[in-house]
Formats: sequence, C-alpha cells, structure tokens
Amino acid sequence: MRLIRKLISNLLFLLPFFTQGQSQDKVIDIFQLKQTSFFKETNSFKSDSTFTIRQKVFYNEPYKKDEEYSHLLTITIFDNSKLDSTNTFNLEKDASAITCSYDKSSVWNWHAEKTSISGQVTIISKTAKKAKLKFEITVLDSSHQTKLVYTGIRTFNRVKTINNLY
Repeated sequence: MRLIRKLISNLLFLLPFFTQGQSQDKVIDIFQLKQTSFFKETNSFKSDSTFTIRQKVFYNEPYKKDEEYSHLLTITIFDNSKLDSTNTFNLEKDASAITCSYDKSSVWNWHAEKTSISGQVTIISKTAKKAKLKFEITVLDSSHQTKLVYTGIRTFNRVKTINNLY
C-alpha cells in the first residue's frame, strides 16, 4: 500500500512537468486589438422588423505569413419595438428577445466554432443611420481554447442588407 501511495505521490509531483505548455485558455480583449497597426474593424447594422448588428474585426498577426483572421460577432434583437422600452439586454435571461453568435475565420479555419456566450448589451442610442451600443460580452471559444472579451462602446452604421456586412 505504501508503494502505491508513493507512486501516486510521485506522479502527482511530476504532472505539472508533463502538462507544461499544454492548453491554457488564452484571453483576447477584442477592442484592445485596435491599439496595433494590424487591426481593422467594421461595425454595421440593419433594421427592419428585427435589429441586427455585426462587428467584424480583422487582425493580421505581425510578421507571419497567412495569419490574417477575423472575429465576427452578430447580435439580433427580434422585436424592434423593444428597443424603445428596454435598453439593456442580458444574453442569457433575455434569450427570447436577443441572440448572439460568434465566428472566427482565417485561411486555416473555416469551420463553425464551439462557443458559449454570456454578458449584456446596452443600446445607448439609435437613429436611422447610426446606433451606439455598450458591450459587456464574453465568448468562450472551446474550439481554440480562447476567451474573447468584448467590453466597451462601439458605433454602428446602417447598411441596406445584411449581405453588405461581410
């Protein structure tokens, strides 16, 4: 029995050395990417019976070939009339009124991501041509073992069709 305990103890001691460098969740603050010269952001919305915003962030990893990728966040509020009465939407509690999705694409990645999205969105202002939103959103991307944080205020410009958002 002592031998087994000693063996287990030694294995537990060595475990960190064997797992060193393996899958740690990486945290990316999406809105801080703009501090680099390798960043571009497009913010657009369309409004008819629903209100849909899309934020696409392009990021080109410096000094690496074919490492440009984009983060696409899409939020849809199903009933435009709710924009007047409710300005803050909780992505989990208000799931019948709002949906949020995330995707990442690159030369090397064209499959759907496995994500869990939480947080809230506040509509600060909305006119026919512009919308201003405050984000407090966390995306857990288990496909890439990454946590993406969307925290801050963004302004979105109106487009005629959702296809123009790509």
